[in-house]
Amino acid sequence: SKQGPESWRDKIRMTATRDPKIREIMDATDGAFLRVGRDPLGKTVKKLWTDLNGPAETARLFGMAGVANCHEFFTVLEDMEEGIPLETLKRFRGAMERLYEPADPTLSKSSVQMMTIHRAKGLEFDIVFLPYLDWKPIISGPRVPPPYLLERIPGAEGKNVIAMGGDRRRGKSSKTYDFLKKLQEERSWGEAKRRFYVAATRARDSLIMSGVAKMEDDVISAPDNSVLKWVMDHEGINDRTPAHIMETGNKMLSIYVNPEIGPSVRVTADHEPELPEPYELSPQRLPHRTLSPSSLTADEPEPGDAMETAEPSSKDAIIRGIVIHRMLSTYIKSALLPSEKAVAIALAHEGIARKRADKLAGGIVNEVAATVSEPFVAGLIKKPHPMVETEWPLEYLTEKGGLRSGIIDLAVFDGATWWIVDFKTSRPREGENLEDFLQKEEEKYRPQTDTYRRMVMNLINDDTAKIRSGIYLTALQLWREIKSL
Repeated sequence: SKQGPESWRDKIRMTATRDPKIREIMDATDGAFLRVGRDPLGKTVKKLWTDLNGPAETARLFGMAGVANCHEFFTVLEDMEEGIPLETLKRFRGAMERLYEPADPTLSKSSVQMMTIHRAKGLEFDIVFLPYLDWKPIISGPRVPPPYLLERIPGAEGKNVIAMGGDRRRGKSSKTYDFLKKLQEERSWGEAKRRFYVAATRARDSLIMSGVAKMEDDVISAPDNSVLKWVMDHEGINDRTPAHIMETGNKMLSIYVNPEIGPSVRVTADHEPELPEPYELSPQRLPHRTLSPSSLTADEPEPGDAMETAEPSSKDAIIRGIVIHRMLSTYIKSALLPSEKAVAIALAHEGIARKRADKLAGGIVNEVAATVSEPFVAGLIKKPHPMVETEWPLEYLTEKGGLRSGIIDLAVFDGATWWIVDFKTSRPREGENLEDFLQKEEEKYRPQTDTYRRMVMNLINDDTAKIRSGIYLTALQLWREIKSL
């Protein structure tokens, strides 16, 4: 083809025909592109990194901390998988913006910086490398002409000129459209020259410019409408032989065609620096060991335990319990219940399949509605008591120096008695005796409710206060007071 390569992949592919190292990169990249859309994007990118000996090169350049950062990068990318690469990258971009990695302090010692032209504006450097002069600013945008063009008339008090694109039947555009298109192209070309000027004037001592040109009939020609062609035309070296081009150099300008670049040489110190003996450091012991009341209960997936008879998996039961607790807290605060559709969306958002979420939503809404209407709960949350708290965070120090921290589902002070209610979504198995089930639940949650009782007693600083604590089974609409032994 007489046209030069357009995309970066085409440019790499052209160079790969004569450079084995780049050919290796291109082969690995081609293999990765074949898996895009078939395998998870994180897995595909990680395999490309591994195929190119990425772990060893990363360790050589950045140490094991760099390798660990790469693995964390791939983990985040895999977690953001959506099935469609573009959607995965969209989620991944948002996730990366929320991550934070402290800057490497050794980077400030580097004498090399890479930045955009806009960022470099106003700065100066001893040596500036300006690549990609074969960039074509005029044709770098959309290939399909816009359906219409709009231009404001200078000095016409806000009046505009609009021209429609070519008619399908005639296949030609109007002269006004062609004129406005020419104005836009000239404006883009002028902006490209301005950027080139800004980039070129950043160099204090040396400016090294490079670009890809094509050779045909022993003549080197720069791509049309490119900054490289503009520079070569200015120097009178476009459409000339390599020998003539290299002879054109002067004191201000040295020109090379396909310059050979030798292997990079790492500069090493003449001797190893003497480092001081390291300090002997040990981690400081935490002043307190933090425990939550729910951790005192064995085999308890907080909040609520698994409903073996109603759910196919403990995961669904845990999610069901989480949503019920949220609904109860919201109702206690605002006396509002969500719709079945909203509950289904919440269940699906937590990880339950949408069809199953739709099936469970109605029962959950009915269960919560029955709970808040049951006389015991209604008497606590609907009367004007001195204090009604939901999702109430408390903590206190134990005698052994431990820190107990927990959240009480419902705490009510009616003026004489403190009521501590811990909502549970469990229910008896099919055929299980109700009293046996309640006795088992009472023994199971006694350490938790005792801790809540002590937390409230410590807060109000009154050992004689009347405190009644227990569990409320939402599936049965049943209150079970658990007394301390």
